Amino acid sequence: MKTKQELSDILDFVAEYASYLLGSGVHTSRVIRNAQRIGTSQGVDIQLSSFQKSIIITVHDERSGEVVTRVVKIPALPISFERNSDLSALSWDAVDEHLSLTDLRDRYGELIAKPRMDPIFVLLTVGLANASFCRLFGGDWTAVGIVFTSTLVGFSARQRMQAHA
Repeated sequence: MKTKQELSDILDFVAEYASYLLGSGVHTSRVIRNAQRIGTSQGVDIQLSSFQKSIIITVHDERSGEVVTRVVKIPALPISFERNSDLSALSWDAVDEHLSLTDLRDRYGELIAKPRMDPIFVLLTVGLANASFCRLFGGDWTAVGIVFTSTLVGFSARQRMQAHA
């Protein structure tokens, strides 16, 4: 049986976790499944509703009947598929390894503190990927060069705009 404070602590973590995932571009249904999985690992039921800029999260302890609900803003964060995958795996670890809330917080902190990929590396690999698709679908070498250059210019502008947002 969970106290109101224990439910609030679980809710605080799940709210931060879910809003981070949504802000990083993770699909809503995946965020809901991950949040519910974490709730199951903590012995509570999690209900989550997602909107464009916010989420409503409810934590319910069936044994005590206690319920806590919050509305949380979704931050605008850069997309990182590696980080999103790691955070999704954390929800499975919570269930499989019976992680405590403290352990979950510690692992979550480690995962979001990991350095991101070098933006220049990302820029070049995206440019090469787009140029490769151009060549794969019949583009000549002039078209490949144009696609590569255009991608570098466009993606570089995107990176700069995101850095100033």
